[in-house]
Amino acid sequence: MAQRVEPGSEWVLRRGVHAGTVISVEGQSDAGSVKYRVIKGGDNTGSASEDDDGRVHTTSRDRFFTLYEPNRATHGNGTQAPFRQNNRRQKGQAMLLEPEAEVQQLLGNKQPVGDGHYVHPGTSGLGIAVEMITPQMAQAWLDRGGSNRKPSERAILRLMHAIQLGEWDLTGETIKLDGDGKVRDGQHRLWAVVRTGITVPSIVVRGVPESAFDKIDTGKSRSMADVLSIHGQPSATALATAARGLMLIETYGRYDVGSAKTGRTASPSNAQGVAYVEAHPEMLHAVHEADRLRKEGRFVGGSGLWAIALTLFWRIDPEQTRVFVGSLIEGANLETGSPILRLRNMYKGGTARDWQSNNTARQRLLATVIKGWNAWRRDELVQGLSWHDSGRGAEKFPVAE
Repeated sequence: MAQRVEPGSEWVLRRGVHAGTVISVEGQSDAGSVKYRVIKGGDNTGSASEDDDGRVHTTSRDRFFTLYEPNRATHGNGTQAPFRQNNRRQKGQAMLLEPEAEVQQLLGNKQPVGDGHYVHPGTSGLGIAVEMITPQMAQAWLDRGGSNRKPSERAILRLMHAIQLGEWDLTGETIKLDGDGKVRDGQHRLWAVVRTGITVPSIVVRGVPESAFDKIDTGKSRSMADVLSIHGQPSATALATAARGLMLIETYGRYDVGSAKTGRTASPSNAQGVAYVEAHPEMLHAVHEADRLRKEGRFVGGSGLWAIALTLFWRIDPEQTRVFVGSLIEGANLETGSPILRLRNMYKGGTARDWQSNNTARQRLLATVIKGWNAWRRDELVQGLSWHDSGRGAEKFPVAE
C-alpha cells in the first residue's frame, strides 16, 4: 500500500548537509506534487535564512519519499531516535540529489531537475543525474573548492560562446563531484554558466572516489576535423582549416585573430564548423584545387590554407579559379611581372625557403595570394607582391574581387 502524505503531517530530511530538517505538509498540487513548509532546521547546519519566512516548497511525490521519512516524534512511536548525519556512502548505496532544503535555497520554488533521473549505482556507489545547472548552483559548487587544474580562460570563453549561441547540449560529458561534494571535473563548464548567467542542463556524477581522478581528462579532445570526419566529410582536416579561416575572415575581417585582440576567444566551435561546411558545398571544390597545388605544384602552406583563398575565389568565378590554379601549377607562358609568376616564386617548393608555419606567415600568404588574384583578374603586371600588417605601411587585409 502506497504511503500517504496527510496535510499537517511532519517529515524529516533523511541525510545530507541539512539532515534532520523538519517539514510540515501543506497539501498536494493538482499535478500530485507535495507542498510543504520548513518548520525546523537540521541539527547540523541550522535553518537556512531563506526558510525562516515559512514559504511553501513543492516537490514530486517520488522525490519526496526519497528524501524524507515520517517524523517519529509526532507519530505515536515515542521519542524520535537521534538523527546522526553520515556522509560516508555504504557500499552499493546511491548518492542522492542535493538535499531538498539546499536545492530550494538556491532555486526557490523552481524544480531544478524536472526531467532528471538517477541511474542505479550497482556496486559503484555513484549517483548520476541529469540536472539543470543554474548560475547560483554553479557558483555554490565552485565555492566549495576541490583540487583541479588551473582554470583556462580560453576554455571558459569557448564554452561561454557556445552557451550564448545556444549550442550547449547534453553530450554525455559530466560534472564530477567527490564524496564531499567538491568539484573535481567540470570547473570550466561551471564558470561558463556563472559568467553567462544562463541555466544549462548537465549530467552530474556524485561520489566519485579519489582514486578515479588521476584517470580523468587523459584522453584527446575531438577536433573540428574529427567531428567533420564523423559526419562523413572527405578531406576533413583541410575542410576544418578552411572553415575556421573563412569564419574568422568573415567575422573579423582578417585571418590572424587571437583572444588578446578581440577580448574573447576567436576560434569557432566544432558545431559551428560542421554547420559552415554543410552550408558551403563550394568548399569541397576549393579543397580539391588546393590539393592539386600541394601535390602537383608542391606549394607550401597546406591544402586547408590555400582552400581558404580558393573558396573566396570560387564564389566569384569557379572557372577562373580553375585557370588560376592551373597556371600556378604549370607556370607556362608567364610574362615578367605576372602576378601568378610572383606567387610561384614566393610559395612553390624549394623557392619558398623562408616559409615558416605560423599564423603570421599563414595570414601573409593568404593576403598576398588574394592580392595576386585581384591583380591577375584586372590583367595587371606587378613588380612584386607583399603585404604588411604593422608599421607605417600597415595595410588592411585584402578582399577578393
